[in-house]
Amino acid sequence: MSPPQSLAVGTAVSTTAAGDLVYSIVVSWAEAVNALVLNDGAYELRYKRSASGVWQPTARYDGSATRAVIAGVDYGVQYDIEVRAITYVGGQSNWEPIEGYTVGSSTAGVTEINDFGPVTETVTTTKDLGAVTDTVTETLDGGPVAA
Repeated sequence: MSPPQSLAVGTAVSTTAAGDLVYSIVVSWAEAVNALVLNDGAYELRYKRSASGVWQPTARYDGSATRAVIAGVDYGVQYDIEVRAITYVGGQSNWEPIEGYTVGSSTAGVTEINDFGPVTETVTTTKDLGAVTDTVTETLDGGPVAA
């Protein structure tokens, strides 16, 4: 089975309500072509500081996903990241590596996400519009969610 294709990586910066910056790595890949991954399969990611040998797992992502976020990383630090596909019957691809990515040196165009505080209403649906393929230069806040 083929590993995930067209990997891209970038840095997202969240600003908390208190004004603190929180850095995340955004990893994206092409949609699965293997039906056993796309339908009820999954993706696994793991990451580590390039200077250390200890891999940290992340949550599994649905087989229809095309991106993942690794939160709480340190600005200016190099990380190694690996992604693999898993079929719904348990088959696994080889790990596809991204080596030596420095947080803050975005290659996926994601540079800032503003956090305007916790969600206080119930969220029942989400929509993934796919990977960012260009530089995000402006974010508009449409106001609060109406119940």
